[in-house]
Amino acid sequence: MQSTARFFDRKNFPHGFSRSGVFTLAESDLLENYGRAMQALSDGSQSPQDESDLQFVKEVSGDLPPQSAEAKVWLKYMEKAFGKRRVYVLCGEGKKKASKSSDTADSEEIDEPQIDVVDDELIANMDNE
Repeated sequence: MQSTARFFDRKNFPHGFSRSGVFTLAESDLLENYGRAMQALSDGSQSPQDESDLQFVKEVSGDLPPQSAEAKVWLKYMEKAFGKRRVYVLCGEGKKKASKSSDTADSEEIDEPQIDVVDDELIANMDNE
């Protein structure tokens, strides 16, 4: 792979790939050195120049299982940067007063919090409004 410049993703990894805690040093080096070429090959803006580039394209498109280090790190990057993440939000009303039909007047019922799953798209739409 040939890359003209170093690859950075300041939006998703503002402190760099190596400081993110997601990638190993070897993976972050691959992304920084060849990320632009990987991006161009995976989105189709650059055609494969040799057999290894063609192999990479097939691996990231799902035609072949990922075997090369480049394909594995690119798929990991795509999942961490743009994949579906789940955000858990606790919702609850807190304490409720005991009902009159209760046997003990001193008892109070506490609602268990409900856990909702919120998609990134929903959060992005809420932020844009």
